[in-house]
Amino acid sequence: MKHFSIPAWLFAIFCSVTVPAFTQPTNYNAITFVQEDSSKTVTLTADSITLDRKPFSIVYYGKRYNSQQEKYYAMQVAVLKDAADTSALGVGKSIAGIPYFGPGTGMAPGANGLYDIITVDNAAHHYLYYENEAERRVSRISIEYDLLELEWRISGVWLNDQEFTLAKFTLPALYFVFYDDRNLNEVIDPREIKIVKVNFR
Repeated sequence: MKHFSIPAWLFAIFCSVTVPAFTQPTNYNAITFVQEDSSKTVTLTADSITLDRKPFSIVYYGKRYNSQQEKYYAMQVAVLKDAADTSALGVGKSIAGIPYFGPGTGMAPGANGLYDIITVDNAAHHYLYYENEAERRVSRISIEYDLLELEWRISGVWLNDQEFTLAKFTLPALYFVFYDDRNLNEVIDPREIKIVKVNFR
């Protein structure tokens, strides 16, 4: 019986043609901060990033808000100046006992219906949702299965009854607390909460 071997170069071509390329699966719990040409994706429950003092966007995945079926899917985001204000958070805790996520703590948006000016407040949160183009507080980028890829654009900060552009905002950092109650049980379940310290340079 004769044996033969495939030349290495031919084998390499064969593999490149017949073996499919594997891409990293999309993490639908990730949150991405986008600023000009750079992006920083957060997948951990607690993380820290650095941004320039310029406008930026936050991109994330969420379920569609459905007022007719009373399925009020929303990303709730508190923006805090003190790390100590995150100490009440924990898996298994009801949001009713968290000062900035409890009943009645959702803030009204700006005159344009959006939150392009974020409010730093340890007793309130931004209530981000998308139902359709007429009823929304964020922009829709795409549809992924039963989730929407959404974008929150931020251009300024409201703190101590004063509005600042990001260029003139002087605090060194802010803490963003993201809560996405995808099962609508008003309890912090695994993968529903993220705390991101945003350092400004």
